[in-house]
Amino acid sequence: MGKPLYSFWLQASTDLTGVAQKFTPQIKELVLILLGKLAGLGMGLLVFIVALMIAGIFMAYGEGGSRSAVEIASRLSGPDS
Repeated sequence: MGKPLYSFWLQASTDLTGVAQKFTPQIKELVLILLGKLAGLGMGLLVFIVALMIAGIFMAYGEGGSRSAVEIASRLSGPDS
């Protein structure tokens, strides 16, 4: 394990372009995977921000909405006994 790793590291330190060309398919695959993960992270962040905005709207109109829900429920269930 040590000798192949040493020779690879030595080649990478002296001829980085050659190593990059040699491992182009693996590098492309890795970059595509990383971009997919980054896109998923961005989408998760966007969903979180939208959920935060919706929660803020609910909190801003919470008392009025609560009163409306109680009135609607009272109408549906009939008068209190």
